[in-house]
Formats: sequence, structure tokens, C-alpha cells
Amino acid sequence: MQSNRLSKLLRMLMVRQKAKEPLVDSELIYAYANIDRLGEIEEFILMPNVANLQNVGDRLFDEALYEAAKIIFAFISNWAKLAVTLVRLKQFQGAVDAAWKANSAKTWKEVCFECVDAEEFRLAQMWS
Repeated sequence: MQSNRLSKLLRMLMVRQKAKEPLVDSELIYAYANIDRLGEIEEFILMPNVANLQNVGDRLFDEALYEAAKIIFAFISNWAKLAVTLVRLKQFQGAVDAAWKANSAKTWKEVCFECVDAEEFRLAQMWS
């Protein structure tokens, strides 16, 4: 399975050398996430690319690839999605910080309830 994913990744890299396409760049990030190459995701998004980062981040989140989604949402400053992603990763302090930046009652509420469920009462108390 791993070699199959790597061969798919190599084919995408060869296609990308010929033409920059949003689908190719997006799928390349997705492939990196699936083989747990988070460093390559960070490097790739810092280079000029035409990936649809919001869609890729949402897809990674939906497939529970939270570490990769965290990289994407932090890069595009989607604080609400980053906060929820950090909750899934049990990184509650970071989730609280991102929720404050999101400035969204829905996000605050979700993070607060998750903090209470995790018995992170000090962090949950910040919402009062």
C-alpha cells in the first residue's frame, strides 16, 4: 500500500514539472499527508503553488489527518478550523488561542465544551 502511494506521488511530481494545475498541487499535498510527510507539506505550501488549500485542509480534516490539516489551516489563517483541528489533537491551549483569533461564538462554544469534556477547566474558564 505504501509503495503504491509513493508511486502515485512520483507520477504527480512528474506531471507538476510540466504544468501547474490546482488539482495536481492539491492532490500532491493530499498524497504527502497520506504517507505522513508533514515536512514536505510545509515546504510545498511555502513555495509558489496553485493548490486549493482550503479544500485540501477540509478533506484532510474529514479524513482525520489532523496534523496535516493543522499545517494547512495555520498557513491560511483559518482560525476557526484550526481551533477545531487542535481540539481533535487534544492540543487545548492552542485550540483556545486559535478560537480567540477566530472570534466566532460557534468556535468558542465548541472549544469550551471540549475543554470541559477533557477536564481542562482552567482553559474552559477563559470563556466566562
